Order: sequence, then C-alpha cells, then structure tokens
Amino acid sequence: MNLQAPSRRSGALVGRRTHRFLVVWSIASLLFWAAGCLWALVVPVGGNADEPAQLIKAAAVVRGEWLGAAVPGSPKADRTVTVPAGVAEDAARPKCYQFQPSVPAGCQPALGRGTRPTKAVTYVGRYPPLYYLLVGGPTLLGVGDVALRAVRVLSALWSGVMTGLALAIAAVYSQRRLLVLGVAVAATPMVLSLAGAINPNGLEIAAALATWTGLLVLFLDHPRRPPAPLVATTALAGCVLALCQGLSLLWLGLAGVVAIAANPAGLPLLLADQRVRRALVVLLLACSGAVLWLVVAQPLAVLPVGQPISPHAGWLTRVAAVLGQFGTYLHQAVGVFGWLDAPSPSGVALGWLGVLALVLFLGVATCRRSHLVLVGVCSLAAVAVPTLIVASQATHSGLVWQGRDGLPLWVGVPLLAGAVARPRSSRQRTGSSADPRATSSEPSPTVDPGRRLAVVTMATVASCQVVDLLWTLRRFSVGLGGPLDPFARVPRGWEPPVPGTLLATAAVVLWGLVALWVAALTRDGMPRARTPNPPASGSHGSLLAVEHHLLGGLRPLGHGALGSPVPASGPRPGTLPKR
Repeated sequence: MNLQAPSRRSGALVGRRTHRFLVVWSIASLLFWAAGCLWALVVPVGGNADEPAQLIKAAAVVRGEWLGAAVPGSPKADRTVTVPAGVAEDAARPKCYQFQPSVPAGCQPALGRGTRPTKAVTYVGRYPPLYYLLVGGPTLLGVGDVALRAVRVLSALWSGVMTGLALAIAAVYSQRRLLVLGVAVAATPMVLSLAGAINPNGLEIAAALATWTGLLVLFLDHPRRPPAPLVATTALAGCVLALCQGLSLLWLGLAGVVAIAANPAGLPLLLADQRVRRALVVLLLACSGAVLWLVVAQPLAVLPVGQPISPHAGWLTRVAAVLGQFGTYLHQAVGVFGWLDAPSPSGVALGWLGVLALVLFLGVATCRRSHLVLVGVCSLAAVAVPTLIVASQATHSGLVWQGRDGLPLWVGVPLLAGAVARPRSSRQRTGSSADPRATSSEPSPTVDPGRRLAVVTMATVASCQVVDLLWTLRRFSVGLGGPLDPFARVPRGWEPPVPGTLLATAAVVLWGLVALWVAALTRDGMPRARTPNPPASGSHGSLLAVEHHLLGGLRPLGHGALGSPVPASGPRPGTLPKR
C-alpha cells in the first residue's frame, strides 16, 4: 500500500487551489483597477474633495518631506512643505466650479507646469506617509495634467489590488458563496471613485475590505491548518490598513474583535500555527509603526470646518446632532462625488441599499443564533463608534465626518452577513439522523445564492456603477443644471482627456464583464438540485420556506474539506450509500 499517495493528492489539491487563488486575484485586481482608472479620467484634476491638499502631500513625501513644519497662527492640521510650483499654484487657486454643481469644469484654467521648489501649505500634512509613497512617484518626473493623472492611476492600481484580494479570498477560500456578493456590494461607487482619486481613503477602504474578508474566512473556514496564501495576504492587507490613516488602527482592531467573536474557538487553533504566528509578528510591527506615527505626527488633527456645534452643548445634544446626519453619511458612502456637490441619483442610492438589505437578510435569516446576535452588535457598532468619535470633537471642530470616513468599518457589516451564512454541507452534517425530518438545535438552512439571485444582484451593482460614473461625467462636462446628455457641448463645458463616448462604452463593457464573472464565481461548480429537501417543522422549517421562496430551484453549493465544490445532494440520513 502506498501511504504517500493521499498526501500527494492533498498537496496537488492545495497547489491547484493556490493557483486558482492567484488567477482570480489577478483578474479581479485588473478589473477593479480598470474601474478606478475610469473614475480617474471622468473627473478633472483637483475635482475631488481635498485633492489639491493631497497632491501637495504626495509631492512632498516622495521628496523626503514626510511631516513638514507647523504654520504659525494656523490650525494644528496645517503643515508647510516644499513642492514644485505647479502643484503649489494649483492648490492655491480656487476652483471656479467648486460647490457649484450647475457649473461645468471648463471654466478652470490649465494646470501649472512650473517645477521650481515652492513653499505650500497642506491640511493633510500630518497623515501617515505610506499611501503617498506608493502614488507620488509621477510628480518626480514633472507636473501637469498627464503626470497628475498618473498619480491617480497608481492610486487606482493599489486599491484595485486590495479590492481584488478581497474578492479572491471570498471566491476561493470561503465556503459561503454569499460572501462573494457581500464583497461586490461593499465596494460601492464611492469606493471606486476614491480609488481613482488622490486620497488615502481609497486604499484604506480597499485594504479594509481585504482585511475583513481574510480574517472572517480564517476564523470561520480555516481555523485548522490555514492555507499559507490566505494567512500571508490577510497579514499584508492588515499591514496596509494599519498604516493608511490615523483611525485605521481602530478599524483593524474592530475587524479582529468581530472575527474572533464569530468563532472564539478558532483563536487558539490559529495561534498554534507557526505561519499565523509569524504573520502576527509582522502585523504587530506594522501596528507599532502606526502607533509611533500617531504619537509623533498626531494625524487625527483636522481642520475645524464641520457643521458648528455650540461649545456648551452636552453629550446628548451632540449625539443627537450626529445621528441626525446619518442619512447623509449613508448616501455619501454609496456616492457623493466631486467636492461633495454631485450626489448619486436617488434611484441609485435606493437600488444599492436594496441589494445591501438583501445580502443582510439572507445572511441573518440563515445563520446561527449566536452569529445573528453578532451581526446585530456589529451593525449597532457601525453607528455607535462614528457617533462617539464625531461627538467627542464636535464642540471644537464641528461635525467633521463624511461617509468615506466610516466605510472601513461599515464594509464589515455585509461581509460579516455573508461570512456567517451557513453552507448546505453544514446543514446536512448537523441535520443528519435516522429521522430525515430531525433538525439540529440551531437553524441551518441552505444559504448559497442561486443563479438568479447572483445575476439580479450583480446586474443592479453594475447598473448603479455605470450610472454614477456617467452622472459624475455629466456634472463636470455640462453641469447638473445642463442637458441630461453628458456628451453635449455647452459654453465653458469640460471634456475629459479621453472622449466621453469611449469612456461610457468602456464602463458598460467593463461592468458587464464584472457582473457576469462575479455571478459565475457565486455558482462555480454548483450542481442544480432536482428537488428541494422537504422543509422541517418549527422555526427551521419556516426559514427554509422563506429561503426556498427566494432561492428555490436555484443552484446550491457545497464544499469538500479542501473547498472543492461537491454536490449538495447525498444519501438520505440513516441509509448507506450504494457501492
């Protein structure tokens, strides 16, 4: 008997899975990078909120000036640095279309090209330097429209790599197909708009997507002998997240706490793995660097430009004021573009919230009771944590918060809902007994999304992404008060560096491919069930009835020990399989 044959087969399966993970990660990164590049082209340079200040910071960091000097008599957030004259002049020149959504961007003068070293002030000078080191390189070659759009393209690249990583982890290493849709829904149009802008929020949110997904999959799917690529890439995403922004350490810590709470028994199992311990050491080193920057640079200092609050207002008054703004924050999380003067159309916002609610419903309706409580607590924390942060500084800074600031935390809610959904294989193991109607103590119905659900969800996601992109193009090309046609010619209108019709065609084709591919990932290897299992009695049966009404007749998906798709059907409980 060859005792090494099973080991060789297991190694081959692991190798095939690693290869598939790298392929899916590469394709997903390319698609999300392309989506970010479209956003980099439809917005004029300096047309995104805070972009001139971010550009000054990037140009200074790549020249070795990471922190700059304080500006006497100015707010604590302001720092003075030395950058090329073209960059400094653009930041100092007010935007003629800023906060005026009906005014096209064609009124803005061309970007300066001066390279003489010039002093400039930026209010993001205290931010951590990692993002700016990754994207600021093109400013060393020159300034002007082409060089600065190259900065955006680099920003879209790194964000695309992180977002693609989240999708690859969900598609290859998770047994929960609903998690794949959770990643797609969490990557809102605002996420991709920030990816194509000069702003560290884009990379922070993308890294948060990958970190949340990797941690949840590690604890829920692979607490024993976790795959090396999963451990390494989750640690990489965590390091990038920790070093992005001043609050990033908080988001990383909350993601870790939620993942541990999802499966507390998995923590000692993971810590027993040598690869996990090594990855944890690397992650702790990155967190130490982030803490050092927090102490030295104080990146949480912000400009006091928020909605003013009386310095004598009590805690309840401040909390009520923040909660009153949460509808605006949620809209901003879906999409409010430009200088917060181009809100996503109401239909897009409602459609996106609809697919988000669908993912949440399917997750909570089919998970364990303990996980149901966890999703509820996480949802409450997604409101409570930002509320406490904003309320704590409201008396001296105002209500300084935007939807993008909370997205690294908020993306965890749909990801958690998708990750705790129990796969059919789990239902069959827990529900098997001599009596086919016997049920476990906890509900465990089928949860993997079927073909129609995946197609409808991804069609909605793709449509919303395209509409928001064209809406933003219209805002800058003809103004929101101008013609509905974003390609119309109007006085002082603006034209992107690539013809608008070509950008629109590319967006439709790209998001069509993304929708079809992601929908295919959710049903990869899913055999069609000929007849649904009979619903059981009690609450378990009612959940099965609800799910069968939504997903009945669709393709379920089970997974083997190594995650390879296996038919969900099998021998009836209490019987022996045919030989």
